Amino acid sequence: MSYKHIVLQKELNIPRFYIQRIMRFLPTFFVTVLLNYIYVYRNELGSIITNIAQNKGQFWEEALMIRYNPATGTNPQYYLPGWAVVIQLSMSFFIPFMVVLAQKSVKYIWWLLVAIMLIGNNAGNMYGYHVHYAFGLLACCYYIYISEGRLKETIWYKYRNLIFIASALLFSARMFDRINKVTIFSADYKYWVHDYLGIGFEHYSAIGAVIFLVWLVHSKGLQQLFNWSPLRFLGKISYCLYLSHWLVVVAIFDHWSQIVAYFSSELVAVVVMMFACITVSIVGAIVMHYGLELPALRLSKRNVKAEKKSFAGTIEHRQLK
Repeated sequence: MSYKHIVLQKELNIPRFYIQRIMRFLPTFFVTVLLNYIYVYRNELGSIITNIAQNKGQFWEEALMIRYNPATGTNPQYYLPGWAVVIQLSMSFFIPFMVVLAQKSVKYIWWLLVAIMLIGNNAGNMYGYHVHYAFGLLACCYYIYISEGRLKETIWYKYRNLIFIASALLFSARMFDRINKVTIFSADYKYWVHDYLGIGFEHYSAIGAVIFLVWLVHSKGLQQLFNWSPLRFLGKISYCLYLSHWLVVVAIFDHWSQIVAYFSSELVAVVVMMFACITVSIVGAIVMHYGLELPALRLSKRNVKAEKKSFAGTIEHRQLK
């Protein structure tokens, strides 16, 4: 969206953006939560419709994206990665206004970035994720500068390989913390950096991501790599892949002891089931993409066109009067 409206200077239609965003996210998310809900209550399939109708286990709150609440610590319980989808959709409502600011002047995005860095986490974890959008907008605002190769003129260019490695480390900081909470991020770090300054892992991942994005725009070799048709296809189904993988992972771990018994060793089981998980997840994502995501997007576009025609007809009727 940023590239289209900032670099290409195309007209921004905010209502159309909202409709298409909701139609892209919500139907597939709803079905994903439903499938995970059915799996959780798989021993009660005979009463599954009654359970849903009676909202057993707060199905509707999660399926309609109103369950996640960082302030109260209420998290999804069926599709656990759903918190990220809720944040993406919630943040989507701010994107058009950030784009408008960027169209006015890039300095507004710099000020917005500073504000997000200072108050984002203190206002709640959800708001801290605005930093990803702000960094992305900055990269878009400087797209021509980056794509024309003018990065070579900067003092940082000779350190590009080290910076690229640093971006991978920053992007993976949360995983490092989960692997070893004691030696990497101490209690002092948590107090002064996370609690006091409000700087969390979402800021590190945002910095890592924007460095990679800048390098991708700059590097023709990386562009050719990511223009490879299989990778482009994975990008096309990426949202559905994010939705489909969780149920496969949960099912494998729930039956791990029985699965391992079919293999000569646990290592063989891990390798085979990893490829099985990837394959099943991709197949599920393809079905969801073509069966749900694309039809929902087409429907949203038809609704927007119909509203345009209706609005144009109303204006014409008033002019005739």
